Amino acid sequence: MKKLKNILVTQKLDSDILNEIARFIWKLRNEESARLVSRNASVISIEDHFIWFNKKINDTACYLYVFQLGNNMVSMVRLDLIKEKRVYEISVIVKSDFRGKGISSQSIKNILTIHSELPIHAEIKKNNNVSQRLFENLGFIKIGQKDEFLEYKLR
Repeated sequence: MKKLKNILVTQKLDSDILNEIARFIWKLRNEESARLVSRNASVISIEDHFIWFNKKINDTACYLYVFQLGNNMVSMVRLDLIKEKRVYEISVIVKSDFRGKGISSQSIKNILTIHSELPIHAEIKKNNNVSQRLFENLGFIKIGQKDEFLEYKLR
């Protein structure tokens, strides 16, 4: 597989690029397969998404990345600071046509290299066996359970 290119999404990017990235993430987030393993399984309106997106790109406690394969945006990885736990929670979504090709693994490895100094946790739905295996294969260990989510931390 070709190497993925990462883009750190900040308010400093060109507005046309930000608009394209925002729409990509909105479509990605609203794919049915992504919603089924998300905290919020409902469809998100474009208006609500743009409000969320603008907050995230201006939030100094959030790192938001989009990954490209060639000219195609294929995945998004986000790190959000959970202040009370003093950890960053990682979230990853891959475009459905690119799943099963190692994109998640490569995207997360890239983020773990860039942010090697950060304590990183993941919360994964109990029914999401694919993500559980993915994170375990990347060195995360299960440390607990909260409602319908399993909590993992990087070793």
